Amino acid sequence: QDLAGKWSASDDPLHFDQQSTLPGPWNTYLARRKIKIAAMHQGKNVVFHWEGTGPIEGIVFNGRYIRRLHYHIGNSFDINLTPYVHYGADNEMEIVRGGGKGEATIDRCSLDFYESADYP
Repeated sequence: QDLAGKWSASDDPLHFDQQSTLPGPWNTYLARRKIKIAAMHQGKNVVFHWEGTGPIEGIVFNGRYIRRLHYHIGNSFDINLTPYVHYGADNEMEIVRGGGKGEATIDRCSLDFYESADYP
């Protein structure tokens, strides 16, 4: 599921008063949006995939902070969201930039779905 589109953006965790179009340049601390995950995906593993530059630290998904690694190695990563997904409903996702506001580029962000035996 491609996550391209308009995201609310913020320079701090309280005021989402900007907008970013992702993929693309991203110069704020956080970007967030609601994502509907179809009920037909229940029983599958849901994995957030990100590619780009800049220190993306992790995500907040339905109120749970899920950190990447504490090292910023490479220009892509995957985070398994399965335990936190609300299938057939809206889910809120925030992408967190490490170190606060700064320059980054997101080249791709998506949700990928895997049969439970195929991932991790």
